[in-house]
Amino acid sequence: MTQITPRTDNSFHAYRRRSVCIPVISDQSVTFLYNGGSCHMEKGEVWVYDPAKAHGLINDSGEDALHLIIETKNPDFLTKMSPGNTLFMETICRLKNSMDNRINIEPYNFEVLEPAEMSELLLKIDAAFESADISHEKMQGLKSQLKALAFNWKETFVRFGHHPDGELAYRSLIKCFKDHIYLPAIPLLHQLDEPAGSAMGVIRLMLETGPRVPRKLTRRLIQQIRKKAKIDLNELRDEVPPSYEKPVFIVAAPRSGKNG
Repeated sequence: MTQITPRTDNSFHAYRRRSVCIPVISDQSVTFLYNGGSCHMEKGEVWVYDPAKAHGLINDSGEDALHLIIETKNPDFLTKMSPGNTLFMETICRLKNSMDNRINIEPYNFEVLEPAEMSELLLKIDAAFESADISHEKMQGLKSQLKALAFNWKETFVRFGHHPDGELAYRSLIKCFKDHIYLPAIPLLHQLDEPAGSAMGVIRLMLETGPRVPRKLTRRLIQQIRKKAKIDLNELRDEVPPSYEKPVFIVAAPRSGKNG
């Protein structure tokens, strides 16, 4: 049996998107888990789900299963689907051989939460603080930070909007959120409800990118690196230096934080 433990994606990327799952290779023993429920997806069906809700998979067939996952950002053909079915998923339909079902690839754009979105998320966090077991003084301090963040975010968005020129300003506000709201609230996370926890994740991870996966240094790899670093003087003697018709100027600029 192969199992993918149910997990949630509370990132900013998932906040504005839905995931489309298309079974390519499947079996009756393959079960999709979602938001406390489960079902079998038939090959060729298209299932739309919210990645912020717990989702996972169990393959009890002993055979390989292949599901194509496509992340979408409110494409037209999804909004036209009727969510009024009795299944536990939001929407289900079968792809038809029609040009109406064409999906355009989303280009990269610098995006942040708009003031209305930020206010909605902060209200969820504020409501959770109201029901948490904390002192009145600490709660008032957290609520004051939430109010200040909402105001400053709106002012910054009016100035920069979704333009990369405002990245440093937005990152500064996100750092304030981490330092003055998220970190002080860590001892309270077990008391906060799921909407508040998701809201914190969306704000905290808004402009973050995944860390670079460190390369495992083995003894063999270290030896290869050292071997490549050695210079063969005999090879250098045979090298003919390049010649140029015009003067060549090489300018070395100091790296950030260094004095040239």
